[in-house]
Amino acid sequence: MEESVVSLAKAHLRVARPTDNLTEVMSFYRDGLGFEVLYEFNDHGGFDGIMLGHKGAGYHLEFTHKHGHTAGRAPTADNLLVFYLTKRPNGGKLCSD
Repeated sequence: MEESVVSLAKAHLRVARPTDNLTEVMSFYRDGLGFEVLYEFNDHGGFDGIMLGHKGAGYHLEFTHKHGHTAGRAPTADNLLVFYLTKRPNGGKLCSD
């Protein structure tokens, strides 16, 4: 492959989603799945947000909430983000029943 061609094999993936439940989302990924808070911001252009992931990993998740707006729910039940885990982080349940 030519060096001038951009390779996605070494790209960093950012998944960004709006939410009406920023605190709950942070708790799920940080406390439930063991993600680290990489960055957090408040009232940045009317947005609050958090970036979660693992330092040095090739991805991070960003969740935002815009003041005065409702993000709503994902359009279908098929909007998924799937992580294949070899064992459960923190030795517990991932979700409540």
